[in-house]
Amino acid sequence: MVEISLKNVATETVVSLVATLEISSTFDFNFNVTPSNPLLPDKIISATLTLIGGGFSDDISYPLTINGAFLDGDTFVYTKQVQIVGPTPVTDYASLIDNLRNAGAVVEPGEEIGWSPFSIGCRVIGVNDADVQVWEYDDAAAADGEAASISPDGFSVRTDTLCISISWITTPHFYKAGKLIVLYVGEDEGVTVILERVLGPQFAGL
Repeated sequence: MVEISLKNVATETVVSLVATLEISSTFDFNFNVTPSNPLLPDKIISATLTLIGGGFSDDISYPLTINGAFLDGDTFVYTKQVQIVGPTPVTDYASLIDNLRNAGAVVEPGEEIGWSPFSIGCRVIGVNDADVQVWEYDDAAAADGEAASISPDGFSVRTDTLCISISWITTPHFYKAGKLIVLYVGEDEGVTVILERVLGPQFAGL
């Protein structure tokens, strides 16, 4: 499966968008952009497609032709040479930022926070204007051990001597990858979809 993400860098709203990838065959990526579901300026949209019978190499560039129309009726078409690359697994903070951006998210690195219900402090990053907390441990084993202390609903953390109850302001979503634990507290489906795409299903939370 191949995913293509496109950003509207124009100042006008896009109301039609199709990208055609030419490998050994032609594959059309439809982005579900319509007058009732437009792509606004500075926004990103993605489409995925399984390339049946379309063998490719990650060291060769292929032509991608993008066709679309603006709200005022003007059309556009252009071709770019692109390479198809496999995803790099998330193992640490740097690879998390890279993968989120590659998935089309707008990411703003944030500051470290000392207090935490866990054994280390965390860093808060912005993902599409939502706060996401990131704990980076020395290794994956340490992250696994801390993750095991979190209750299935994400509202408590158990230590050797205590069970800490946490009153999140809304729904918590915990993810783990490599030596990271990642937490998003919120109900923005766009954020949870990107986090799940990059980190896999949540292991705790609602």
